[in-house]
This record gives sequence, structure tokens and C-alpha cells, in this order.
Amino acid sequence: MAIWSRARAFRREHIVGPALQAWREKAKVKVGKAFARDRKPYDEYKKEMGRLQVAKIKELNKIHKCSPIPTMILPFAVHAPLFIMATASFRHAALMSHVPTNPLASESFLTLPSLAQVDPTGMLPIAVGLIMFSNIELGKLSQEKALAEQPKMSTIISAFENGLRGVSILFIWIAMQAPGAVVIYWLTSASYTFFERLFLIKFGKRKPPQVTSSPVGLHAPIRRPTKSGA
Repeated sequence: MAIWSRARAFRREHIVGPALQAWREKAKVKVGKAFARDRKPYDEYKKEMGRLQVAKIKELNKIHKCSPIPTMILPFAVHAPLFIMATASFRHAALMSHVPTNPLASESFLTLPSLAQVDPTGMLPIAVGLIMFSNIELGKLSQEKALAEQPKMSTIISAFENGLRGVSILFIWIAMQAPGAVVIYWLTSASYTFFERLFLIKFGKRKPPQVTSSPVGLHAPIRRPTKSGA
């Protein structure tokens, strides 16, 4: 899903963006001439350009299949059930009552005296919340430029991101009440997502090398023939 969403974001930035810019330059001239001919005020011109631009963005997103809301929400909708089921499985395994049948009770990790107990220091739960919060900010970095052209869409997604920020902070308190095995699962899952997004952002910024060639001798200084003495 990460590759799928990143591919959609790439098409939106490198295909829809340039196409929208080219359309905007032509539309400015065409609409500007029409409004100047009819002597309409500049405020109406700005509103009309905004309306046409929103419609064009929706059209380009539909053609290239890169609408921002499905790109952001669908991976979350797919991963959430798996995350919940895995969390329930680890919690059930950690809370098994009999120690001989519960190997997690005799295992420790960093600040966890037992994987069946909560973290007494709270360090790992805080790390879970901070990494989840960082993942939201990394996701925002790759979408700010793409959403700048649609204020309404940007408002919707910003509200969704603010909700996720609140959830990441709430997870600190939840993780403090959870068994160590569950906290380790959350920590590894969030860390994997963090490094995955870092890699995809860095990979997405790479541009193919541009080879510029010029005719041989184009910038070479002109050499004048020298006269040889008789």
C-alpha cells in the first residue's frame, strides 16, 4: 500500500502538476480577455479562475487516478483491521494466566521486566507516541505541495491529520496500560513505517540526471591564424 500511495502522489506531483500549470497559463489569457471585453471586475475574474481550476484539478486527478483523499485514507483503512487483530493476538498471548504456557512472562526487553507486564518507566510508550506523531508529519511533507492548489481538500485532509495527531498522543496513555509484548509490536510497526516513509520521500526526490550536450567547439575561443614571417 505504501508503494501504491507513493505512486499516486508521484503522478499527482509530476504529471498533474505540470499539466495544471500549462492549463493555468492558457486559461489566464483566455478568461482575462473575456472579462476585459465584458468589463467585469477583477474579483469576479479571480472567482471564475478558482472555480475553473478546482474543476480542472478534479478532472486531471480522475484521468490519472491520483485523488488525494483515497490516497491517504485507503492505506489506513486496509492497515487498521490488521493492526487491531495483531494487537488483540499479542495481548491475549501476554495475558495467559499460566507461566509454563506463557513464554512471554519470562522474557524481558530494555525497560520491560516482563513482556506480560506494563512498562514501569513509560519510556517505550512515549517512544511509540513520538514515532507515530513523526509518521504523520512525514506524510504531510509529501502532500503539502500537491494540495496547495485545493484549499477545501487541504482543509479536509488537515482535519484528518489533526485527528491522527491526537490519536498518536492518546496512544502514549494506552501503551502505558498495555502489556510489553503489545508495546513492542506497536513500536516496531511504527518504526518500520517511519523508515519506510523516509526512504520513499528520499527516493521520490531523486531526479534523473540531465545530460546537456552542446556542439563541439561552441564555447571554444576563436583562434585566428598567425602570419608567419618571411
